[in-house]
Amino acid sequence: MIRYLLIFLFLLIYSPTVLAADVIALSLREAVGLALKNNPDIVAARYDPEMRKADVVIEKAVFDPLFSLSANQSQSVTGGPSILSGAERLEQRTTDLNATFTQKITTGATYQLQITNERLQTNSSFQLLNPYYTSGLALTVTQPLLKNGWKEVNASKILIARNNEDMSQHQLRATVINTIAGVQNAYWSVVLAREQLDVARLSLKLAEDLLEQNKARLEIGVLAPIEVIVAEAGVASRKTDVIAAEKAVEDAEDTLKKITGLTTDWGIHIRPTDKPSVVPVKFSEQDEIKTALENRPDYIQARIDMKNKEITRDLAGNQTLPDLSFVGSVGLNGLDTTYGSDIARLKSGEYYSWAAGLALTIPIGNRTSKSNLLKARLAEEKAKVNLNNLKEQITLDVRTAVRQVNTTLKTIDAARTARLLAEKQLDAEKDRFDAGMATSHDILTYQEELARAINNENKAIIDYNNAIANLQKVTGTIIEKEGITLLPSYYTENNKGR
Repeated sequence: MIRYLLIFLFLLIYSPTVLAADVIALSLREAVGLALKNNPDIVAARYDPEMRKADVVIEKAVFDPLFSLSANQSQSVTGGPSILSGAERLEQRTTDLNATFTQKITTGATYQLQITNERLQTNSSFQLLNPYYTSGLALTVTQPLLKNGWKEVNASKILIARNNEDMSQHQLRATVINTIAGVQNAYWSVVLAREQLDVARLSLKLAEDLLEQNKARLEIGVLAPIEVIVAEAGVASRKTDVIAAEKAVEDAEDTLKKITGLTTDWGIHIRPTDKPSVVPVKFSEQDEIKTALENRPDYIQARIDMKNKEITRDLAGNQTLPDLSFVGSVGLNGLDTTYGSDIARLKSGEYYSWAAGLALTIPIGNRTSKSNLLKARLAEEKAKVNLNNLKEQITLDVRTAVRQVNTTLKTIDAARTARLLAEKQLDAEKDRFDAGMATSHDILTYQEELARAINNENKAIIDYNNAIANLQKVTGTIIEKEGITLLPSYYTENNKGR
């Protein structure tokens, strides 16, 4: 439950700010906090570690002791078939009170401690003690020596259950990683959509300014009417662009609302407060691959699954062995005419019994166990192949992610240069238009080029931030890089002493 408390504290610190009834200011950290609290994938994944922890207890419970107590009374009346019966009408009453304590231990041995008490009363004239009491104390031990023998075999299912618990924790971590990366992509998509809307509105404003200028020049007779028509067409086209950009903003906001759980009011608008940064970061490809192999939850899960396959193979191999067991018992007993005296005689050790021996069972053919061993070996080999394939895929993921970071960083420089040149071209074309050497169509074209250049630069910056986030995702470090230490600390706490 500690992780839930820490998550709630995290959410209290990083809760979004409501600006108005229909607008909410949201930082990237706040969006991540909301997703950790509300995202259904994380909410569902939180149950799995607790369920797998219960599985560990279930496997340990196999070695829990069992205590049983029985009490019964019986009576029989029969005819005496001979004078040796001691009575023509033979009556006998028996009262039993027994207790048994049984337990299996991790060596595979099963021991049973049994205490018996019996009172017998009869009307037979040949019965020397009547009534008489008997008591007994017996310990029986059965220890498998081959099949199902020793701790490595009998504790194997506990180890597998513990490994499954670890795997579920890493699966939860994987879900968190994917969610954080999804939040970042969705958040920056909203930022980009809003920037593109601003550019569309700016482009519309430029077209409207051109239209007003053309109308004024037409009135004084220094411009042809066709130029006004061209400017009006440009305004109409830009209005269409604004409408499309507004829809893109709403679509991006809805995606962010879904992943963060802000779905109680779909009509609310999100105003991102964070801006994408351009901080050049150099990465060593080999170091990032090494980091990924140490931190990727799926690779850790695959390694743990490999251990489970090895344990299962060893267990299957043990099941092909003959069933050879040592069986031993030792007991004390007492008998007397009064209750309690029989127990005293039992304690004296005067009356005892013991036995020891071996029991061997050899299955003929043993096809089931041999087939299970074959399946276990094949599953182990398949797990090795999958582990190697995953290692290669992780290497490819990291190489691609590092390359994408470097490419997007270069793209930013190219896009910025293109935007500056587009501004200069538009200014130059305005001068030519004022001099009567260019048309309204030329101005609108260069305006569109500038808008496209601004959008390209904004997108390049967003792509760079997404590339950084993707690299952190494929290396399994996005939780720590975002400063969220809640889940890792939970894993450390729950894995102590393992």
